[in-house]
Amino acid sequence: GVLAGCLVAGTIQASAASIGILQSLTVTGAITYGTAIPIVMGINIGTCVTALISSVGANKNGRRAALVHLYFNIFGTVIWLTVITVLNAIFRFGFMSETVNMWGVAGIHTIFKILSLLALAPFYKQLAKLACLTIRDGKEEQNETVNLLDERLLSTPTMAVERAMEVTVAMADIAVGGLRQSLPLIDTYDAKVA
Repeated sequence: GVLAGCLVAGTIQASAASIGILQSLTVTGAITYGTAIPIVMGINIGTCVTALISSVGANKNGRRAALVHLYFNIFGTVIWLTVITVLNAIFRFGFMSETVNMWGVAGIHTIFKILSLLALAPFYKQLAKLACLTIRDGKEEQNETVNLLDERLLSTPTMAVERAMEVTVAMADIAVGGLRQSLPLIDTYDAKVA
């Protein structure tokens, strides 16, 4: 189920469309909760293909951001699929064999996203470190100046907003530093400082 969801979402490159296809298939009555849960988790992994493709021409931080997105969905899937499998083996959930409907698929997707966020939010620094270990700094890359605002980030609005805030704070720091250097020049002019 995870592999099927991953392949469909990776091919279509849209989680909403993939979820919509799964919801349409529920009308047949052949999809159970036990089948839909891993497919939805696979769809979330498959949608990372878009970010990975768009990061190909990006700088190392852009590639790292795409990897954090991928790692988040992989770890979320591993954690929650393991939890559901173990709990189902112990308690034998009755709903797992029931036919799922459109609202059930939407509920599974929403609950999975929320639970993944709750489980992995405390480990955001470790996800970033893992991405940095995967894409290491090269000696020649450490001194490069990079454009922190990349149009490819617009495909992931939360990352684009975060990056825009970082750039705004950096610009504010530069402006404050310039102001602090210029104020003493009012009393005593120094051409080198100016």
